[in-house]
Amino acid sequence: LGTTDVFAANVGRKGVEIVQNSVSERRTPALVGFTGRRRLLGDEALAQVKSNYKNTCRGIKHLVGRAWEEKEVEAERLWSLCTLARAEHGDVGYEISYRGADQCVSATVCLSMLVTYIVATCQAWTKMDVNEVVLAIPSYYTEPVRQACLDALRIAGVQCLRLLHESTAIALAWRFERRSFEDASPVTVAFCSAGHSGLMVAVAR
Repeated sequence: LGTTDVFAANVGRKGVEIVQNSVSERRTPALVGFTGRRRLLGDEALAQVKSNYKNTCRGIKHLVGRAWEEKEVEAERLWSLCTLARAEHGDVGYEISYRGADQCVSATVCLSMLVTYIVATCQAWTKMDVNEVVLAIPSYYTEPVRQACLDALRIAGVQCLRLLHESTAIALAWRFERRSFEDASPVTVAFCSAGHSGLMVAVAR
């Protein structure tokens, strides 16, 4: 789950493969859009963002699980395309117009929509049912934010095997690719996760 894009990977016999979506891209825009008739996810939301920016939700990674009163929410106002508002349970939501009605959709619900789309993409790529996922999240996520991620996965109808730090996920991917790891001499490796708005480093010995 990135600030601007979402990536999904499948671990198989060939190692770690980044899943392609319906437009043959290995990254999917982390956007959720709404029109008068339907909702748009990923590349569809990006395609109409200029003409429908007031109904396009972005910054989901930074807003999911955040209480409306948190100072980080104020900073996200500058980057949000649509208006932010207090959602039903006191968390952050997006004010949008959907099917002729003004609504406030929480960032948690938007994340669940994205997860549903990514799971469907994975199923089309692997030609298998996907019922369990591991979600990579930043290490700075607080307990309420982590719980909101779990809620989003539950709403999406999938079981979360684990919430994994992004740098840890990189280390595991490297391990899957390096099959001769057991035969190598001891090493110390730094794994860097360079994101759109932050940098995290983990060291494995």
